[in-house]
Amino acid sequence: MSTEVARCQNHPAVQAGNGIDQLRTELREGIRTLTEAIEARATEEELTTALQEQKIEFTTALQAQKNEFTAALRAQKNEFTTALQATKDEMTALISDCDFNNRARIMNSGAFRREVLLYPLKNTTTHEVVQLPKTLGDLRALQEPAAEKILQDLGQDPARRGKLAQLTQFIGVVNSFAKP
Repeated sequence: MSTEVARCQNHPAVQAGNGIDQLRTELREGIRTLTEAIEARATEEELTTALQEQKIEFTTALQAQKNEFTAALRAQKNEFTTALQATKDEMTALISDCDFNNRARIMNSGAFRREVLLYPLKNTTTHEVVQLPKTLGDLRALQEPAAEKILQDLGQDPARRGKLAQLTQFIGVVNSFAKP
C-alpha cells in the first residue's frame, strides 16, 4: 500500500490534499506572525503612549519649576527695588535737609547785630524744622538747658559744657558775642 500511496502522490486529488495541508501550515504560520506583529505593535503603542505621558509630566514639572523660579526672582526684584527706592528717598531727604541747613547756616553767619533774625535748621534724621531763638539777641540770652534741648531737637549730642557755644557754632553763627 505504501507503493500505491507513493504512486498516487502525483495524482491531482492527493496533490490537492497535500496543498491544503501546506496552506493550512502557511496560514497558521501567517496567523502566528500576524499575532506577534499585532502584539508587538500594541507594545510599541503602549511604549509610545507611556513615553508621551512621561514627556507631558516632565514638561509640566519643568514649567512648574520655571514658574516658581520666576515668581521667586520677581519677589526678590521687587524687594530690591523697594529697598533701593527707600534708600533713594532717604538720601534725597538727607540731601534736601543738608541743603536747607547749609542755606540757613550761610544766612545765620551774617548775624552780627542783636536784632538780626536767625534761620531755623532741620533735624536730618526726622526731617523736622527745628525753631531757633528768633534773633541773635534771643540766642545770646538763651540758658544752657534751652540750648541743650535745641541741640537734641537738631539730633546733636550736647557737650557737657559749653552747650550755648556748641549751638551757636552748629547753626552757623560766627562771632556772635563780638558786638553787643
